[in-house]
Amino acid sequence: MIPYSSLQDIESQSQKLRNRIIQTPVHVWNTSLKDKLLGKETKPVFKLELLQVTGTFKIRGVFTAIDQMTDQEKTNGIVVGTGGNHGIAVAYAAKTAGINAKVLVPSMAQR
Repeated sequence: MIPYSSLQDIESQSQKLRNRIIQTPVHVWNTSLKDKLLGKETKPVFKLELLQVTGTFKIRGVFTAIDQMTDQEKTNGIVVGTGGNHGIAVAYAAKTAGINAKVLVPSMAQR
């Protein structure tokens, strides 16, 4: 994968992702329980990626990697070994992009 070298690269990829993923909400936890557990000065913020179409933030990275693949690489397809969220993201993004994908899951993860 080619690393991004500028803010412009990141903003450009962000635009490409807009129509393919959900812009998940941010929730600020501000309750008396939070104050008791963490203190009044602490301001926990949660990015609710569980609401993403795949239930995980991994989809952004997978679509970004696919966007950087050559046509020949896309024709060859994707093979990934994973025990969880990354495989879900690869399967979804590959299907969306019309690319064949094989997701290898360790037998331990299947129990």
